[in-house]
Amino acid sequence: MALDQVDGVGFHSELTQTQQVYDGLSSCLQDIKDNIYIMATFADAKSPPVLNALEDANVHYAGFYKFNNSALFASNKGKDESQDSDSDDEESTYICKLFWEMGYRSMTNFFMKLGKTFPASLTLTKQVLEERNHLQLVVIGLQNQIQLGLTKLSNLNQERDMLARLDDDIVGSANHTEVVEVPEIIKIDLNTKEHVTNCIKCNMTCHYPCYIPKDEDKAGCWAMSEQHCRICPGKCYWDIHKNMGFRFDTKWNKEQRTVQELLDRYEKAQKGKLTKESIILSIEQDINEHANKVLDMIREAQKHVEHLDDIALKPNPLSTKEYIELMIESEKMQKRHNFGKRIQMLQKIKDEVSVFQGVRGNFRNHSGEGLLKYFQDLMIQ
Repeated sequence: MALDQVDGVGFHSELTQTQQVYDGLSSCLQDIKDNIYIMATFADAKSPPVLNALEDANVHYAGFYKFNNSALFASNKGKDESQDSDSDDEESTYICKLFWEMGYRSMTNFFMKLGKTFPASLTLTKQVLEERNHLQLVVIGLQNQIQLGLTKLSNLNQERDMLARLDDDIVGSANHTEVVEVPEIIKIDLNTKEHVTNCIKCNMTCHYPCYIPKDEDKAGCWAMSEQHCRICPGKCYWDIHKNMGFRFDTKWNKEQRTVQELLDRYEKAQKGKLTKESIILSIEQDINEHANKVLDMIREAQKHVEHLDDIALKPNPLSTKEYIELMIESEKMQKRHNFGKRIQMLQKIKDEVSVFQGVRGNFRNHSGEGLLKYFQDLMIQ
C-alpha cells in the first residue's frame, strides 16, 4: 500500500533528526508546515524549551502538545490500599495524576486539531484532494441511504410475497402477521468539542464530524455543493442544516406487521375496492420507485468518480481494502484488549472501501440493474 497523502507529522526527541525529516518533507511538499505537530515529551507545566530551539532552527509547526509518560509507571494502589505510604508517595501519586491529565488533554486536543487539518497530498493536486474528500462523504451517505433503500425494498418484496400466498379474501386474512426489519432514527449525544451538520428537514446527519460550529457558516461545510447538500435525500438548501449536540443514526428493529396495517396503508391511495391484485400492483409501483432512488444515488457517486478520474494526476489510487484485511487478521491473531471492537470498526471501514471500489469498478461495465444487484449483495447480509 502506497502513501498518497499526509494528514500530520508528529516530531519528538532529538532536534537534529527532527530537522532532517522536516527538511526532507519540505523539499517534497510546499505546505507541509500546516501538518507539523510537536509532541513535547518529559514536559511539565512550563512552555517546552524545545520550542525555542525549533524557532531558532526555522522549523514551522501547526501546534505543540505536552506529554509526560511517567504516569504510566506509577502504582495503582490508592491511599486506602497502602497504609504505609508516606507523604513522598502521596505527592508522587498527585504529580503523576497531573501528568496523566495533561497528556489526556493534549491527546484530545491533538486529534481535534488533526481532524480540522487539510491533508498534504503526495500524489494529487489540491483540487483532486478536495474532490476526493467530497466523494468520501458522498460514499458514506450513499452507503447509509442504500442500506435504508434496500431494506425498504426487501420489506416491500416480503409484503408482496405475503399477499401472493394468501387467499383472495384478504380482509379475512387481516390478522395474518409477518416479521419485518424497521428502521428507527436515534440520537447519539456528542461531546462539547464535537460539531455536526444535521438536516432538520430530512432528520439525518449529513456531515460528522464537522468543523464548522456556526449555523450561519454551514454553506462552507464539505457536505455542501452550490448551496445545496449533496448528502441528504432532499438535497436541501444549506441554511436548514444545523449544528446540534447530537448526531442521527439508524437502529434496526424487528417488528410484526399485520395484513390489516398493509390494507390501512394503501386504502387512502386507492379509491375503489381493495383487492389482492390492486394492492400487489401498488406494492410493485413502490418497489420500482425505491429501486430508482437507489440507482439515482449510485449514479450520483458515478458522477464524482468520473470527475475524480478526469482531474487526477494519478487516477485510480491504490486500494486500501487488502491492507485493512491484513489489519483484521493481525487483530485476530494477537487478540489484544478490545480486539473485537477494533475488528468491527475495521470491518465497517472495509465495507465503505468496498462501496467506493464497487462504484469505481462496476459503473463502466454494468447496467443499472446489475449495479443494484451488486449493492444488494454487498449491503444485505
